Amino acid sequence: MKDNEILLNISTFLADNENKKITHAKLREFVANILTKKSEGSYYLPSTGFLRLKDIIGDRNASPPIPAILPISRTTWWEGVEEGKYPAPLFIGYRTAVWPIEEIFALIQKIKEEAPRGRARDGTL
Repeated sequence: MKDNEILLNISTFLADNENKKITHAKLREFVANILTKKSEGSYYLPSTGFLRLKDIIGDRNASPPIPAILPISRTTWWEGVEEGKYPAPLFIGYRTAVWPIEEIFALIQKIKEEAPRGRARDGTL
């Protein structure tokens, strides 16, 4: 999404809610939607920052749903962290774990490089 589109979305949001009380949750959801959606409806990730686990493995129950970067379960993710297969988290609070987005990009690249190409092991496509 281009900067001018973001400004237009913000202006529209503020105009639509001019006489209403804007809650923190509503504003946060609006900003998250702007920052994570491209104009054609697909999602993208910023090049720097941190991701929570739900941003990595997705959350279908969120509103709007968060698509998975890695289609694995929470249990599989934490087992992979313990085994050293996935990056260790940074704890920015007592129960708040985050991962630098650069480490997730590196993990995706590593998975792509190690993934077998061509036919599956059983000979099917």
